[in-house]
Amino acid sequence: MDIVHDRSRRGRVSIRTSKHANPITVIIVKPIAESKGGKLKEHTNEYRRAFAYKCPALYFNARVLGTKWIVDYVTDLFSLDINGLLADRYGTWALDWINNRQEKMLKCFDWQKNPKNARVSHIFNIDGNVSNNLKFNGELGPMKQLWIRSNGHWVTCDNLMNFDCCYILIERSRLSISDLSSFLRHWRAGGSPR
Repeated sequence: MDIVHDRSRRGRVSIRTSKHANPITVIIVKPIAESKGGKLKEHTNEYRRAFAYKCPALYFNARVLGTKWIVDYVTDLFSLDINGLLADRYGTWALDWINNRQEKMLKCFDWQKNPKNARVSHIFNIDGNVSNNLKFNGELGPMKQLWIRSNGHWVTCDNLMNFDCCYILIERSRLSISDLSSFLRHWRAGGSPR
């Protein structure tokens, strides 16, 4: 099961089946301002029901509460854990919430801005604009795949040596042939065991 939570102020729960490679959205949370029929009482747990684009939609005053509610409902209904999260800076609450509600780590995490304390086991995508002066001194991993899309200019040879991944894809990097040769020597000497 995947969760999407982003700046559109919407939450979406999708599941994947053995017959469908692409996720199927099963329920959506939207802000009450988008619903027909006026506002709900302030500071209540009320919601309004509707049908939107092939699945049920629930309209809440509080999007975080609404997203948590539908995730709890779907995970209980299908006895599923959360496998993936797509979020931007408005969805950072979901990382801690997911880590506190289940033992399994996320398999896929697609971050639309800069990551902080993300724990994933399979795929980690970093997308979005970052400063030209960004310097990252931390470690990422362990994970199966790291994909830095569109703005990999900040990745250094030291970063490569500290990434604990089986597959690394970096777009628009500033790595030189010399950097790649250093990384390959490091790897052949037993560094970066994955």
